[in-house]
Amino acid sequence: MEIFRDLHKNGSTIILVTHEPDIAQAADRQILVKDGKITKDILTAHSDEKIDIV
Repeated sequence: MEIFRDLHKNGSTIILVTHEPDIAQAADRQILVKDGKITKDILTAHSDEKIDIV
């Protein structure tokens, strides 16, 4: 996870797909998908970015 954090700090966009909630908690944003449809789009407390959801 530290490598991903460093890459993100340096401007890279990271897309991580996981079934593990503890890994997902490290992300600034979580998009939950069920049966091919987005069910939730969550910005975590440690995210300082504003995201427009379309």
